[in-house]
Amino acid sequence: MLSNSSIKTKYLAGDSIIYPNAKNEDHTHHMFIVMKGSCVIMDENREKKGSLIKPELYGELNFLNSFFRFNKRNVNNKLQVIAKEETEIQWMEDTIIRALINMDTTGFGGRFLKFVGTVMVRRQRQVERLKYNV
Repeated sequence: MLSNSSIKTKYLAGDSIIYPNAKNEDHTHHMFIVMKGSCVIMDENREKKGSLIKPELYGELNFLNSFFRFNKRNVNNKLQVIAKEETEIQWMEDTIIRALINMDTTGFGGRFLKFVGTVMVRRQRQVERLKYNV
């Protein structure tokens, strides 16, 4: 269901996937999965903040902010995601995900939000391990 409404895009090494301070049409409220290759996440000072490898999900916090209307789609994204090598990304538009959740009769919405929550918890644990060298 979700994969039928997603878009695959290929990037070469060094290509920007997410730009800092990008506008909404530049995927700021989309989630994506790294299907092939890897990416690096950098802050506005070009400092490495993390990396993404297959099959990593990214953009879940912006999606949840948008989904629950916490910020009316005005996220000021200061991070940049850059392909480290030839990379394939599968994009999932927030409006399509929201529509699938809202018209859901199969339990997809609950399972999807649980999945997104699980990703966020795992990512938070990774950050804590890095922060405290555990």
